[in-house]
Amino acid sequence: VYPNPANNIMNVDGGELTIDQIQVFNTMGQAILSKETNSSNLQLNVADYKTGMYFIRMMTNQGMVIKKFQVNN
Repeated sequence: VYPNPANNIMNVDGGELTIDQIQVFNTMGQAILSKETNSSNLQLNVADYKTGMYFIRMMTNQGMVIKKFQVNN
């Protein structure tokens, strides 16, 4: 997940993993985004996100991965 912190666009690189679904949550646990996909690389537009910490949960062909990222807008 880069760049971290992000301003406008955040890249999600699963490497050799196929990402089936992504979900973004704020620190209150509220879902901000839920998206089905079938890719190893994604770009997320975070320009409208408020400044703060977020968590991205990725369901992959190998299981679940959770990462945190910062948005500075």
